[in-house]
Amino acid sequence: MSALVVGLVAVLALVAVAVAGAGGLLTERHRLAAVADASALAAADVAAGLEPGVPCAAAERLARLSDARLDACVIEGTSVTVRVLSSRGAMTVSASSTAGQPPRESSRVKDTSQK
Repeated sequence: MSALVVGLVAVLALVAVAVAGAGGLLTERHRLAAVADASALAAADVAAGLEPGVPCAAAERLARLSDARLDACVIEGTSVTVRVLSSRGAMTVSASSTAGQPPRESSRVKDTSQK
């Protein structure tokens, strides 16, 4: 009977460790999503001329200050898409975000229905 109890406790301990690890990765993924958003916004501000500098350099600086690494930075007009990475133990977590000005009014589909 005691061997069964020891085995059950061991299995429960392994499950607890696995759940804690998954929770830590999920928390890191959410943190990285916020870092990606902030980095993309900083780069888009530079791309739009609202701040001085180079867009991807602004994104890289913000990512580095947030304990992340800028993996990719793509500029399309005043929109910027970034990907940031973070390593936690043997796992690498990533997140991407795009920020920029909305399309011009002339490129949007106009509502021609009458109200």
